[in-house]
Amino acid sequence: MKRNFIFMCFTLFLRLFTNMLLFILLARVWSVEDFGKFMYCFTISNLLILLIDYGFPLKLVKDISINIKNINHIFITSIWSKLWLTIVALLLFLFGSRYLFDDDYTFYVALILVFSAILNSFTIHFTLPHRALNKFEVETKLSFSNSCMFFIVFSVLLFFTPSILEVAFAYLFIRLTNLINSIITVKKHLKLKFNLLRKIKGSLKYIISNSTFAIHLILGSLYFQIDTMLIQKLLGNEQVAYYQAPMRLIMGSLILMQAISNSSLPLISKLSEDNNKLIEFSKSVNEKALGLGGLITIVFSLFSEEVINFFYGYSYATSATIFGMLSIVVFLRYFTTIYGVVITVINKQTMRALIAAIALILSVLFNLIFISMIGIYGAVLSLILTTLLILCFYIILVNKAFGDHLFSNGGNIIIVLVGICCILPYFTNLNFYLKVSIVIIYLSVVIFVLGKDKVRGVLDKNE
Repeated sequence: MKRNFIFMCFTLFLRLFTNMLLFILLARVWSVEDFGKFMYCFTISNLLILLIDYGFPLKLVKDISINIKNINHIFITSIWSKLWLTIVALLLFLFGSRYLFDDDYTFYVALILVFSAILNSFTIHFTLPHRALNKFEVETKLSFSNSCMFFIVFSVLLFFTPSILEVAFAYLFIRLTNLINSIITVKKHLKLKFNLLRKIKGSLKYIISNSTFAIHLILGSLYFQIDTMLIQKLLGNEQVAYYQAPMRLIMGSLILMQAISNSSLPLISKLSEDNNKLIEFSKSVNEKALGLGGLITIVFSLFSEEVINFFYGYSYATSATIFGMLSIVVFLRYFTTIYGVVITVINKQTMRALIAAIALILSVLFNLIFISMIGIYGAVLSLILTTLLILCFYIILVNKAFGDHLFSNGGNIIIVLVGICCILPYFTNLNFYLKVSIVIIYLSVVIFVLGKDKVRGVLDKNE
């Protein structure tokens, strides 16, 4: 688990850090308006790609990990499924473009980014068999080589102050080379036979069997990104930039959450036949996720102004307050991590999809109401409330299945401590040294709590 977690962290770090670094540089090079326009197009492409991903990062890894002998059949069938979904997604994009874009230039930028996102989706898809077989190091090496290409291309391009369209074309070129690299790697390490024609019949059936995973992934991601579309329509591109600037940092901070989820999924799948072991392992992972998510949240909350000024400059001062408020979302997302994995393993994806649907509906309603009342801060409030709602539903669902909420007394201590640390800046003026002291105190308590539970586990084994 630790080895897989480390490799998964590095893989996700490379994928997200390259994008995050580019966005920070573009925000400094372009005007706020242009950056907001690009981020709007980028968000549209990411939303559309949810249909093509169709829950495969969960479903495919789970299917292969418990049925390794049929890896070739499962994987090739999933590729055909993605091809069908790609056609549907492109038709939806073309149909909706008249409502989404105000001018042809923005449409062309979005179209190029959509094609680059499709290529990236297939690139990641070709790494999933490695993940299912616990060969996380192969995926990490692949991500490293892809990131090198990313840095080389954009290092040259940014020297010439590129336009929005030129950056979009650069994305397309990089994603194409990454896909070729990914295909070569999977053929080399797994020796899969790419006989696509033999698997076409089973692809539609696989799409249907994967529907609950897909619905959850699509709706669950929509609630987290629909706010950007509503901000653009209600407030304009400039407000999108102020919102997306801190959101890029928030998304980057979730790489460890994804690493925890991806590295624990194969192991929890194998423990699904023994509830006691599953509960014990899940509690341990959950406590560590809470401690880690709490640390990131406290740092973001206390140092929101310093972080925004450092990365984006003083022209994005409005984003500092937004960033401080959004920090609580990081803790809530880390909190939900292990519950999402467990719900997937125990085949409760239908309920998970239903929860995501409810969250999306409420997110749209919250955004429409709160944005009209308090502007861009309404979008932040909506995201916090929706994420909190999902967490509550997850805990209730898991507790009903196992009679256990999967967090211990140590987890309770961490939750209370994070709440206190996040509230402090709104009631007192803290200088830099006090903020650092708070972070050190939090770390000390978390280390003590985690260490205490580790000692207790050893004593229980000896008894």
